[in-house]
Amino acid sequence: MNPKKFIPIIAMISVLLMFILMYAGFEQAWLAVFAGGIAIVAVSIIGKEKEKEEKKKAAEESEAVKMSSDPEGPHDIFISYRRDGGEMAAMLIYQALQERGYSVFCDAEVLNAGKFNEALLTSIRACTDFLLICSPHALDRCNEPEDWVCQEIAEAIRDEKNIVPIMMKDFQFPETLPEEIESLRFYHGLTPQREFFRESIDRLCDKYLKSKPVKKK
Repeated sequence: MNPKKFIPIIAMISVLLMFILMYAGFEQAWLAVFAGGIAIVAVSIIGKEKEKEEKKKAAEESEAVKMSSDPEGPHDIFISYRRDGGEMAAMLIYQALQERGYSVFCDAEVLNAGKFNEALLTSIRACTDFLLICSPHALDRCNEPEDWVCQEIAEAIRDEKNIVPIMMKDFQFPETLPEEIESLRFYHGLTPQREFFRESIDRLCDKYLKSKPVKKK
């Protein structure tokens, strides 16, 4: 339960108590002390919550940097996806390609600034193939400022990577896309079939990827 939700309640109770104390004849000095105490409690709650959020963010960024600093890198294949709706497909394709001996980096899509973002861009620049998981509504937020999926696609286009959209069921392109990724509409994509997943991966490897396996199957 978020303690910050109780701050408005504390404030209302404090005002009520101050009126009661005032009518009870307490001097203004004591009322000021009481109000100051309530303010300290509220600031303390906000401070602790902010500290927790900062620690959580730092831990996520540290884990993400660790993932992007794989000693086996750089990788030949980069998988980009929107966590909402695309995570499962990304993980399945990632595992299937690894089993076939490909060197794959799966974008964790942790939207933090700093070293992790730069590490992602470095991974994209180093890869040969850029796989984009086009799950339903995956591109709808690309017009938002600093959308990270949009930035990944733009980097892949600028670097002239072999971009392969993985067209999931019910995916549709939004009516408008940022100018830097508008050309994505014209890339030849693969539509995998759930009931023929292995065959779809075989087709991806044989017909779409430029990378070759680096390990024995």
